[in-house]
Amino acid sequence: MVATSAAQEIAERVRAGLEEIAGAVSNRRNFDPATSRRSYIAMMSDYVAVLLFPQFLQRVRRLAPGVQVSLHQIGHDRIQSYLEEGACDFAVGAFDRPDPSLRIRPCFADGVACLVSRSHPTIQKKLTLDSFVSAGHVLMANQSNSFSTADVMCDRQLHALGKTRTVSCRAPSAYTLARIVAQTDLIGLLPKRLAQDYATQLPLQCLEAPLDFVPLEVSIIWHERSQRDPGHRWVRDHFRQVAQVMASSSSPAPFA
Repeated sequence: MVATSAAQEIAERVRAGLEEIAGAVSNRRNFDPATSRRSYIAMMSDYVAVLLFPQFLQRVRRLAPGVQVSLHQIGHDRIQSYLEEGACDFAVGAFDRPDPSLRIRPCFADGVACLVSRSHPTIQKKLTLDSFVSAGHVLMANQSNSFSTADVMCDRQLHALGKTRTVSCRAPSAYTLARIVAQTDLIGLLPKRLAQDYATQLPLQCLEAPLDFVPLEVSIIWHERSQRDPGHRWVRDHFRQVAQVMASSSSPAPFA
């Protein structure tokens, strides 16, 4: 029996596809950072991105110049589905009880601080619980209205005290929140390292919030199927190393 030209063409396409798959599998089993041209998608908040991503990307460019890492804004409410579907390779943030199908490793811990304009009419140098509750607040919230870990922790504590705060504005990013606070009488919560960084760039006070915040545990999270992928392991290990260097060399300054 002689194959028709159409059958031969199909066979060639199948053979080429199988070779491409075999090559991809081989690249994942034999990862060489110096020659690899793999691409990865990382999801993280602008808080983590501002603190760590430039240093991480510089390290990747130096050690694995052909590797590309794209940065996407994190969506905590969908992070599990993003990882399961392969829409991202790993995510970095403060995660609460991840699914057993996901792997997680700690990166660093941070505190919580309150940003207030330096020209605020009533709050200067110190926040009391009454002034904190009576002020208008800016919350960080993404497009699906998922709030930051600091804001969730805050509202849980206020609820336990029988108190509520007035939310005057929702901001899509930490930088937007900081700019709004700097130019209004509103106040807002951010992780302490980031708040202190913005307070050196903008006319802001970085004050201790009058609540008992537990440390924010920032971790890297990925799907189980990537656990033994050497390229994936190389990328996440280097991210954790960058985070640990930052944490050991720049502890948040004490509140004034």
